[in-house]
Amino acid sequence: MKFKIRHESRVFSLGICIPWLVAIAAFLIFVFLGFNIKNVTATIILIRISALCCVAEILFIILFLTEKIFGAKMIIENDHVAVKMLLRRRKLYFDMIDHVKYTHYEIIKSQRLRYKNSKQLFERYIDMNGRKTVRSELNFHLITGKVFSLNDDATGYEYKRKLWITNPEIDPDEDVKLYQAYQCYCHSYRQYYNIMETVQDN
Repeated sequence: MKFKIRHESRVFSLGICIPWLVAIAAFLIFVFLGFNIKNVTATIILIRISALCCVAEILFIILFLTEKIFGAKMIIENDHVAVKMLLRRRKLYFDMIDHVKYTHYEIIKSQRLRYKNSKQLFERYIDMNGRKTVRSELNFHLITGKVFSLNDDATGYEYKRKLWITNPEIDPDEDVKLYQAYQCYCHSYRQYYNIMETVQDN
């Protein structure tokens, strides 16, 4: 089965911030070393670094917005999960996967200070005046020790979580595409290993 998710690659978010930091650092070094506009060589170097940062900034903004529009696709097959993202493709065979964890994290938009609660694998962006949104995350823990992560908009999760308090039969994640893909994966994973066990027994 195919699932379209609104995945956001963190590398694109970081790519938007890093050129600003590089440009500011270059300017501060320029000033700290006592250069001014009369120092032609230093000024040309600063202008070139700033120009490269502008190009990188525009490129990452385009990539970020393109990914926002088109998202990613998860295809659940009988023995693997295929993921099609903006700049990469990945196949995760069930034999490669140790375990999978579905969770949520909060984003408070604007300031990009991030911390991780290692006990809950919980990520949060912090901003004193920002707007909080909840997103879903699916982490594939591979037998190699690496983790492959996907995330998605948690559509309707907050609203249904409030309803779940009074009606436990409601699943707050039922409208989240990433959660639906996770459920489909669990079903395919169980079927795959049931077949493998049957083959081994025979």
